[in-house]
Amino acid sequence: MRRLFGTDGIRGIANKTLTADLAYKVGLATAKLITTNHFRDVKSSPFGDDRPVVLIGTDTRPSKDMIVSAITSGLTAGGINIVPVGILPTPAIAYLTKLYSFAVLGIMITASHNPKEYNGIKIIGPDGYKLPDQLEEQIEDLISKIKPDTVESYYAETCGKIISDYATLAANDYFASLMQFKYKPIRIAVDCSNGSASTCYQIFKSLGLSVREYNTDVSGEHINEGCGSMHLEFLQDLIKNSGLIFDCGIAFDGDADRCLMVDETGEIVDGDHVLAIVGGFLKDLGLLKNNLIVGTVMSNLGLVKFCEEKGIKFLSTKVGDKYVLEEMITNNGSLGGEQSGHIIFKEYATTGDGILTALMVLNIMDKTGKKLSELKNQMFKYPQVSTQITATPEQKNAFIANNSLRQRINDLVYETLGNDGRSVVRPSGTENYIRIMVEGKDYDTIAKLRDDIQTLILESL
Repeated sequence: MRRLFGTDGIRGIANKTLTADLAYKVGLATAKLITTNHFRDVKSSPFGDDRPVVLIGTDTRPSKDMIVSAITSGLTAGGINIVPVGILPTPAIAYLTKLYSFAVLGIMITASHNPKEYNGIKIIGPDGYKLPDQLEEQIEDLISKIKPDTVESYYAETCGKIISDYATLAANDYFASLMQFKYKPIRIAVDCSNGSASTCYQIFKSLGLSVREYNTDVSGEHINEGCGSMHLEFLQDLIKNSGLIFDCGIAFDGDADRCLMVDETGEIVDGDHVLAIVGGFLKDLGLLKNNLIVGTVMSNLGLVKFCEEKGIKFLSTKVGDKYVLEEMITNNGSLGGEQSGHIIFKEYATTGDGILTALMVLNIMDKTGKKLSELKNQMFKYPQVSTQITATPEQKNAFIANNSLRQRINDLVYETLGNDGRSVVRPSGTENYIRIMVEGKDYDTIAKLRDDIQTLILESL
């Protein structure tokens, strides 16, 4: 059973569950994985040799230095050369790992949308995709075997080296990949969430957009705090009450791999809306590959209905953008994503990219001349309510194994909603919660059903 890696890498509270010792062991184990697997032939290495190279990027969290130092120690002890590229979005690390022929893996130190006390480790393969589950399991197995009497077998005869002057070049190479559109001066408010986007918002100005940027503190002390994609009320209040005129607001999470928006009236435009806006636009142009959109079990019924009306095939997978991507690859699709704002444009990127998502929507606003509210309203969004129950890993596993409880929940949902709604009850893959979502036409009905489901689960726990 996987103990460390969730649906989006390793994540925990820095210096408590995600310690320097664990990060060091992840580095050692990853070095062993690299040296025992052929990922890529190293070409044009800045180190002047053919030894494996790993890129390391971070968001802004204060704990990044501790974790980078520890994981770098493990990797270099295992003989791996390191290129730190500084504060960049997760999709930048994915893009650069694929772009640079000398990189065998990329590592992003981030806890995404979580508060500053959390941090995490995401590992990206040379193809730019997040590391497959089976390789993450190999790393976990290698970590479990690091003991005082075995650790020496993880050490290389010659330690790896570090080159620290790639940050500016790496950022410029990522920016260059986004410079394919030009816009009229659409007026946008950009909320960088005091995270990775704080080093990248200039891209919008470079493309001719009229930009006001907010929450750009790179100290990490206030990452995701009352701002960004987890706190859209900041942008909503700005657009409704500041007296400034904006055509839309754009909000990122801590590592800028997700993007949510606010229209010119202050209403939220979530990931499902974005899939409908982009998918419908591409469908009308005959450019939606295989006439397909991939979502998740959390995608709003409104998106499913929109796809039916437009003649678009909709496929659903479990929560996690890596699973959305797997389904896209299997079915040769080009567009997929999550309600949370992870949107994947496979023709352009190998992972969710918040900045690219914003640019795609802005491009459609520019080309159609339509306001974001008008584009959003193509899709009717069914009311959704949600909550979460704190649960230990053992309790999450017990819930998964409790078939009778899950059947009682399913029966209750059908008795209440019939075919006019649904629920999704699932343990989180990254946090100690069991999440409950209920969706239907009537808010009061689904709110009561959510509470009833919560009661059933709490009684069982």
